[in-house]
Amino acid sequence: MKKEGRKGLRDLFSMQGEDPEFLRELRREIGEQEPDACFQCMRCTSGCDAFKFQKGYKPHQLVGFARLGLKERMVGSEVIWSCTTCSYCREVCPQRVAPVDVVKAARRLAVREGRAVEDHRKIAGYLIRTGHLVPVSETVKELREKLGLPGTPPTTHASQKALEEVGELLRRTGFARLLGEEKDG
Repeated sequence: MKKEGRKGLRDLFSMQGEDPEFLRELRREIGEQEPDACFQCMRCTSGCDAFKFQKGYKPHQLVGFARLGLKERMVGSEVIWSCTTCSYCREVCPQRVAPVDVVKAARRLAVREGRAVEDHRKIAGYLIRTGHLVPVSETVKELREKLGLPGTPPTTHASQKALEEVGELLRRTGFARLLGEEKDG
């Protein structure tokens, strides 16, 4: 709640002010997690594998942006796509904030606004076309055959009916439309 006469917080890097509507929307997406409980101890960041390999990714910082309602610093940032969703941050947080849930919520909001990064759009497109997130390579097919299994797994790769069912689920949930893979009507 804003106090009378208060102008609100401003991020001095982006000059963005707090966005109360974004804050309400983000809190609805997060669910029972409470970003305001975070006291920025950085335990989540200190052991984060994504931080080790992607220096711009700092879970504690993203929770701070969420607390302040800084939409562009979260939804507009490609860094939210660096999280591997391993949930280490949830396990070590003394306040049970679960930065991973904050990141996943920010991603969902970004997708709704058409801001998914290209690599994630490609993976989602592969899911839409094949029913899988990862292609079955020739090496995997050969290994399966050496183990006495069919080279092509008995999934959507081998069953047109199963692929159609996955496609129907993706259409019904609006997944394909969110990613621009399917047009309305």
